[in-house]
Amino acid sequence: MPPEAMRFCLQFLADRLEAESARKGKDCQRQLVRRERMGVSSKAWAELRRMVLERDDYTCQYCGGYGDTVDHVVPLAANGETTKDNLVAACLPCNSSKRDRPVAEWEMGPCR
Repeated sequence: MPPEAMRFCLQFLADRLEAESARKGKDCQRQLVRRERMGVSSKAWAELRRMVLERDDYTCQYCGGYGDTVDHVVPLAANGETTKDNLVAACLPCNSSKRDRPVAEWEMGPCR
């Protein structure tokens, strides 16, 4: 490979790594802000999440599919709390489409 092409490839890879690192840093910062808003530490959230998923047998409470995420039934945006009584297992499509809406305002689409 010619030296110019090698330099170009190395610079390209360095730029990609830097961009990826910056993106991951922003993602981590967003998660910390969200956890702070939820009022629970990362360790407490991990334990609460595990308890809810096990309680619901990893079954989405909206569609009956495989539930591997946890959703606030009453969203934080509507002053919902981060308690096991306000959390349910949800599949990613249901959780993503519901977003911060109450269940009554959400129209479930096909997710399987």
